Amino acid sequence: MAKLRTGGVDVVDGATCDAPGFVRISYALPEPELREALRRLQVVLLEQK
Repeated sequence: MAKLRTGGVDVVDGATCDAPGFVRISYALPEPELREALRRLQVVLLEQK
């Protein structure tokens, strides 16, 4: 989760939603902001390869 936040992606620990080991991402954003968030998520995930 720290790497996601460092990459500019705000997430909630899945354990707070009875889903330990996962993260929760809100999609309640205007489309341009959602696209930017998904782009940032992609950057962070690709760095993990």
